[in-house]
Amino acid sequence: MFSIGAIAQQTGIDISTLRKWESRYGFPVPQRTPAGHRVYSPADLAALHEIARQLAAGARPGAVIKAFVGERPSAEPMTSARVTDVLMPGVDSLRDLDVTGLRCWLEAQAAQRDAVDFVETIAAPFARQVGVLWGRGQLPVFAEHLFSSLLEQCLVIRYAQPRPALQTCSILLTAPSGELHVAGLSMAAAVLSELGATVIRLPADLPTNEIVAAAQAFNVAAVGLTASPVYSPRLLKAGVMALRRQLPAEVSLWLGGAGMAQLPAVPPDSQLITQMPKLVEAYRAVLSHHRH
Repeated sequence: MFSIGAIAQQTGIDISTLRKWESRYGFPVPQRTPAGHRVYSPADLAALHEIARQLAAGARPGAVIKAFVGERPSAEPMTSARVTDVLMPGVDSLRDLDVTGLRCWLEAQAAQRDAVDFVETIAAPFARQVGVLWGRGQLPVFAEHLFSSLLEQCLVIRYAQPRPALQTCSILLTAPSGELHVAGLSMAAAVLSELGATVIRLPADLPTNEIVAAAQAFNVAAVGLTASPVYSPRLLKAGVMALRRQLPAEVSLWLGGAGMAQLPAVPPDSQLITQMPKLVEAYRAVLSHHRH
């Protein structure tokens, strides 16, 4: 049996989040020690690992957790036969550790689509499926990293090319210090680059004042910040509020990722970006303002 602290440490899910899920969704349901402390079974730990992986890949907490509560096949994020058919060749290549096959498949899919369509139809659902397979023990960790690396290469080669004919402004993309799940930044960078934006990506280990200094140095129109659901909600809320306070008022703040979606509220003059079409709208809005 595991204490709530051990569960939080091993899954990366904040203790307050575990308690909130228990109250809101009825999962996980711990047993109680004679002293009244929560304890969790190995099955609970395995389920929470899988939930954390799905959320980090972009799934919504309510849908994933309710699936566990209802004892439905929650690990299957793709219920559409059409989507499954599209992704299956890539999934098979990854399972077989066929690097060339997976790279060629990703490049072929990207060649048929603009950046938004590629991210929404291929990259994001594939990333969720990879998280599911990892959670089931059907993929080793290095295979997950392999997929992330090949996806990054594909996005850069296909979409991150300069488009001098387009009007542009600069966008800074980063993540809170310590955040490890940044595949969403690569997808956002691809979409913005295709729109003509000058994208500046920073590693996720800079304090808030350095992000603000970079935003000012590069004269960016917006800062995009992403966080996965395993990031501490308390630290995330404090970091987002501090960043908004320190950024110049004319610089937009875009918040993306499943972790941001769990915040009870976003700061004023900030925007929650839940899908790539929303990112397109947000960029066009700041570009129009920047021109004027």
